[in-house]
Amino acid sequence: MQKDITSATEYKIGNTTYIVNVKFTPNCKENISDVVRRLIERDIEKQSKQAA
Repeated sequence: MQKDITSATEYKIGNTTYIVNVKFTPNCKENISDVVRRLIERDIEKQSKQAA
């Protein structure tokens, strides 16, 4: 059984610090590009429904 891979990155934007935790399973069916694309598409769809 493979373990999940976890990583944390800290981003500073202005006076705010964001800590982003990432966790993924090596045998998952989606890669990070697929996930980001899906999230962007959902956001665009949500915004277009709000504008209507």
